[in-house]
Amino acid sequence: MLRVDDSLAAQRPDRPTLLYDDGCRFCRAMAEMIYRCARRRELSILPWSSAIAGAWLAGLPPSVRDLSMHLKLPDGTLVGGDAVLIATLTHVRGLKWVAWLGRHVPWAGSFVAWQYRFVARHREAFSRLVPDRPPVMREPGVR
Repeated sequence: MLRVDDSLAAQRPDRPTLLYDDGCRFCRAMAEMIYRCARRRELSILPWSSAIAGAWLAGLPPSVRDLSMHLKLPDGTLVGGDAVLIATLTHVRGLKWVAWLGRHVPWAGSFVAWQYRFVARHREAFSRLVPDRPPVMREPGVR
């Protein structure tokens, strides 16, 4: 059983931090794409294998954790599921318009959520379509 450092779990990031499954080839590819688009001050990115991501996700049952990426916000909120894509893109230059559409145009938000759920459920198949890359990391400052 994984032992969680309570002091790590209690820390909050200084900016939104995307947490992704670095054991998944497709997730690594998507994290790298977001890493390339987001400026350092906009978004941090951590693989699940990092100590702090592990501490932040420790309270989630694996069945919930494994359904999606997660976004840890500076106020301590953890966003997951089909809401994580729009929440993440809100902080990524050049892609903020997708988040705006998702929040303000009802059919667009439903479509993005449906698309995210579909891809997340079939990520093993999508993993065959992307090049294998090493995990990316942009560590947040914590408080």
